[in-house]
Amino acid sequence: MLSTNRFAERIQPPSTTEVVVAALVEAIERMEPGAGRELPGEKELAGQLGVSRPTLRKALHVLRDVGLLSIRRGTGGGIFLESDLIPYDLITRRLTSEADQTIDFLRARRALETTATILATIYADEADFRHLERANLLMRRYVDDRARFVRADAMFHRAVARATHSATLSKAVISMMNSFDHVRNSVRGVSNEVAVQVHDRQLRAMRDRDLASVVEVLDEHFRLLEEIYVPELRHAGRHQAISAMPEEIRLKVSLLAGIAPPRADPGDEGAG
Repeated sequence: MLSTNRFAERIQPPSTTEVVVAALVEAIERMEPGAGRELPGEKELAGQLGVSRPTLRKALHVLRDVGLLSIRRGTGGGIFLESDLIPYDLITRRLTSEADQTIDFLRARRALETTATILATIYADEADFRHLERANLLMRRYVDDRARFVRADAMFHRAVARATHSATLSKAVISMMNSFDHVRNSVRGVSNEVAVQVHDRQLRAMRDRDLASVVEVLDEHFRLLEEIYVPELRHAGRHQAISAMPEEIRLKVSLLAGIAPPRADPGDEGAG
């Protein structure tokens, strides 16, 4: 057990799976000969790296899946080195798959949560708004407690889904968010205070039934993850493809809401 010296160096945000894997691989390569095959425990490793345990767990699973580590539970369990050689080719392929899955999630999130939030803006009742306000209050209360803050944030998103008053859509949104909790939980580098402010503005726009403002603040909301978690979204136009809202958004919002789209004012230039 490597208990006398620090095994891994603390990493700087954003603490994505790729960054944590790289830090672990470097630490493994720096292990002294004869130091043993067991790494520090999960709690100790997370503390040394300065990351959440869900984030660390994702990185450990990558290294386990490529055969570098084994993870044993129960009495006599721990994290053990299984190979003296780092399989960089396998790690790269595994991380590429992880990144593609995350990009897929972020695209799906925009589609599903935009639809859900628009419908919630239209159909939410006073009880729904009280649940949303309670979640925001808890986020502000726990702004300095990352673990509890993340739970309050999840509560807000579930409340939005339920406020659609569509059991099918609500189930789809909540299932999607639960499946990728690790993406949201692992982000470091997003200010909790900024996130609270964005949630507050979203709730105000929803209360005002202001669909244009809701769409605008949602774009900012989504970017908190898109621009921090997945660097690939900032390259080769992929980020623009995800983030750009269609020019006819007002028309689409009107159609989605089941209300007549706004008519052009006969006095407007170009109106025929």
